[in-house]
Amino acid sequence: MKNQQTRRKFLQTSAISSAAMMLPAATMGSIPSTSDQNALAIRKNFSMKLGFMTSMAQDKTVPELIGMAKTHGYKAIEFRPEWKQAHGVELSMTKAQRQETRARFADNGIEISAISPGVKFVNDDRDQQLEKMYQYIDLAVDLDASCIRFFADKLPDDPGQRQESHKVQAEYQVRAAEKAWEAGVTLALETHSNSIGYDAGEMMFLAGFPPAFRINWHLAHGLKRGEDADTGYRHVKGRVVHAHFSFPDDNEAMKALERQFELLLYDGFAGTFSVEIIKKGDNTNLLIEHARKWKEMKAKFNV
Repeated sequence: MKNQQTRRKFLQTSAISSAAMMLPAATMGSIPSTSDQNALAIRKNFSMKLGFMTSMAQDKTVPELIGMAKTHGYKAIEFRPEWKQAHGVELSMTKAQRQETRARFADNGIEISAISPGVKFVNDDRDQQLEKMYQYIDLAVDLDASCIRFFADKLPDDPGQRQESHKVQAEYQVRAAEKAWEAGVTLALETHSNSIGYDAGEMMFLAGFPPAFRINWHLAHGLKRGEDADTGYRHVKGRVVHAHFSFPDDNEAMKALERQFELLLYDGFAGTFSVEIIKKGDNTNLLIEHARKWKEMKAKFNV
């Protein structure tokens, strides 16, 4: 059932993306006319969600996290396991704990947008990492989580060695994606550190674009390394299922974030923009601030 539901969601998302592709070509950075019927249809069907990662609420239990989400207007929560946070969403969860957690989210209308461990296939422990990924796939099925975030950094700086790392990692990413597809789970490679949109695109290509192999687009990492929103989008277009962000103070970075939002909007993106701020303590004010700025950004694009 989980597999069938996930594949239906994939087909629905693909239909939205197909509608987005029908938009007439526009000047780079421009917003389609408010009278354009295709643009109006996409805005009318706007379904992006605002979420947050538990790295900014590390001492909160699952009931407390759900309460925070509902109070401050968030639709999704992303869990960071392996960091000994209070939520307890870990591979060690019992079957009963998994069922209870899944039911809590379903009963409250909040989505688990991602389970985000530190799994990566860049180092020599790839076989162990693959086994761990298989376990996280089982956990995602049990919790009805939308995707599993994983990494591919740190990549070698030497171009030849970098290309070889792409190739080796893709071999393992294929195996993980096949298992995920069978289970009805999506894997989301994060553009992180020096593994940016270009690298993600190369690995997806080498892997043969498996349907369960998608992207968690964290634009800020690309910006730090000279990859702007349009350039990053060129490599991940149509494959983004999750995005990490935080509202920057810098005007240029804010313009880049708005451009990312615009590109994904007209690409039919129906996933979660998840606030990732790694900070201990009470971050309620940050949750409130990001919810307010999210509404402002949506209003700017008439959604």
